[in-house]
Amino acid sequence: VAEAVFTGGAARKLAAKGLAMGLSEAAAAEAAAGATIFTGEAGGVIQGVRQEVLGMSDEDLAKVPGIDALKAKYPDGKQLRLQLADQIGTVPAITEGVLALLVSKGTGALGLEAGNASPATRLLDIPKRGLTGMAKETLEETPQGYLGQVAQNTAMQEIDPTRDTNKGVAESVVQSIIGAMATGGPMGSVQATPSAIKET
Repeated sequence: VAEAVFTGGAARKLAAKGLAMGLSEAAAAEAAAGATIFTGEAGGVIQGVRQEVLGMSDEDLAKVPGIDALKAKYPDGKQLRLQLADQIGTVPAITEGVLALLVSKGTGALGLEAGNASPATRLLDIPKRGLTGMAKETLEETPQGYLGQVAQNTAMQEIDPTRDTNKGVAESVVQSIIGAMATGGPMGSVQATPSAIKET
């Protein structure tokens, strides 16, 4: 289930289906961008949970409630851990994907990533668009980074009730801000450049 839901191929299929149904290119692009955001954020949670569960010792794994019944179905150690990770991580991952999409829509970053942001009409507007893109990406990525880490911690609480919900949140937020500043500016500037050059 996790492989089918949280892969980027869904975005491409959604865009193609949207065009086939008669949606405008802008609407199809926004739908695809939304699917990419959802699968990226939800998939990030699943991958984080999988990494943690795969790193669990046999002793810790044996303490997980209901592990014997799951082990009867999946005797292989790695497969057992992957199934456990998907079992505890799917709901938090989907929740994170939906929240990330709402954040992206609310900040206007969805339109930016879909290539539908309003273009600049003058060369002097290019730096402004770059700063605007950086601001939108930062406003988007900061809460997404926080929510993603909280979702991962929430999933792990299913097998470790002592897990702090805020574990690793600060590091995740800092990484999100750095990533947003690195990508948001170029995204805004690239969108601004073609129309700005055309008008000169």
